[in-house]
Amino acid sequence: MKIRCLLTASCVFIVLAGGARADEDSEFIEQDFLFQFEEAYTQEKGETQIGGKFDHGFGPSSSVFEFEIEYGITDRIEVSVEAPIVVGPGPAGTGDIEFGVDYALTMDNGSVPALTIGFGASAPTGNEDAGRGVDAWSYETSLRASKRITDNFYGHAMGAYEWTPNGGADADMLSAWAFGVGAALRTTDKLTLIAEYLREAEREKEAGMVERETEAFLSAGAIVELNKFVSIGVAGAAGVSDESADARALAKMQIEW
Repeated sequence: MKIRCLLTASCVFIVLAGGARADEDSEFIEQDFLFQFEEAYTQEKGETQIGGKFDHGFGPSSSVFEFEIEYGITDRIEVSVEAPIVVGPGPAGTGDIEFGVDYALTMDNGSVPALTIGFGASAPTGNEDAGRGVDAWSYETSLRASKRITDNFYGHAMGAYEWTPNGGADADMLSAWAFGVGAALRTTDKLTLIAEYLREAEREKEAGMVERETEAFLSAGAIVELNKFVSIGVAGAAGVSDESADARALAKMQIEW
């Protein structure tokens, strides 16, 4: 199950990458492309971003295609919709569709980081029996921070919490949390290198017993800006906890205008 939210998130880690975009009204450049979690920069008023991501797990784990659209209602308020398609180990099909709204509490202006609070809901559109959903509405909250440390270095942090009030059809999914940090380095105007760490934990009920499972992944990747509208990137992620699944390959494309 995809985890996106909690309410901790703090300052910056060091950024080692950046598919960056230039603000036409200023010289500030945002680094708004990550592989494992969302950064804090929101879309500007009237700006649209479309993203496609492929997350392939080696071994018995499933692969996921994710399609997302984000739109800036104002410079601080952003709405989004994300639809996953899960492939394996069972039959392929649509997962739970997520709806979100983000509000930028602060903007990255040199003295303070961009700090964004997010709220979301996942509709039970996926087939629980096939392992593509929880058959109940889930809700999430998150806090994300992003900061340009120097002209070429950025840091990101995220905390998120997700809960399913009714636990799904079999009352088996109770809650989940996530914490992530990332660093990005713009080596050239076109190339950015990124390192991320994401830790996710789920609290579930199986056979009447409450169980906890924690996964942690460390990833490294690169982003290429094809032009001012389109960026593409690839990354590899390795599990760094005993309960982590096999290694993962990540690919992502982002288009904004």
